[in-house]
Amino acid sequence: MTYPKVSVILPTYNRVEYIKQSIVSVLKQTLENIELIVIDDGSEDNTENVVVGISDERIKYVKNKTNIGVTKSLNRGIEIASGKYIARIDDQDEWGDDNKLKKQVGFLEDNEEYVLIGTGVVVTNTKGGEKFRYLKPVTDNDIRRNMLQKNCFAHPSVVFCKDAFEKVGGYNESVKVGQDYDLWLRLGKIGKMRNLSEYAIRYVDDDQGVSSRKKKEQIKQNFYLITKHRKDYPGYLKGVIRNIARLIIYGYLNIGFSRKITGIFSK
Repeated sequence: MTYPKVSVILPTYNRVEYIKQSIVSVLKQTLENIELIVIDDGSEDNTENVVVGISDERIKYVKNKTNIGVTKSLNRGIEIASGKYIARIDDQDEWGDDNKLKKQVGFLEDNEEYVLIGTGVVVTNTKGGEKFRYLKPVTDNDIRRNMLQKNCFAHPSVVFCKDAFEKVGGYNESVKVGQDYDLWLRLGKIGKMRNLSEYAIRYVDDDQGVSSRKKKEQIKQNFYLITKHRKDYPGYLKGVIRNIARLIIYGYLNIGFSRKITGIFSK
């Protein structure tokens, strides 16, 4: 029996206007030995018809009976997955480099001590126009130096080893925002990490994603994550300062939460 090398996990919920372009960008990859698992989290729009209408045997469509949230959907998709490697893409994004998976999997195959690899990002508006682009820290050393200051991986860009994912316990379903950051912090404790210095994905910034709608909650969650892993990575103080600055910039800082931060930092 032939198994796919990579299982691509695509969770979706009521994003029919974007999902086809996301799927097509996966199917165009030059690494063809893949499966694409679309986890529909109870969409009420025309998502199902669009997905099943795309003729490609590598697509697996799974629909949750009820809306269970993105974190549980991700774990469900990876539980179904049969690939050695897991790749991620979201329903509003697309991969702009047809060789993305080939490059990332090639690196992981040649460097078995690595468990996670990402890429740079091009951020676009809803009409496809570029707003800006950014790269993440590249080497394992640079990533570790920055891990407590910021999330060093763009979630829709990553490929990671399924066995490493299972070893650290998968996505933490109690983390509703920043579940990817939580996972990277745990994966980095058992293996090396890397980013390609290439703009391989296109991310649509439509102000409707979870990160946009729950920025305050995400910043607060970061405090708890970096405190939890303060002994695993350097730069804890810098991380605290950076997140306080973000709270101030977005106008979220208040006396009550300031006291909580002080309490965390004094532990």
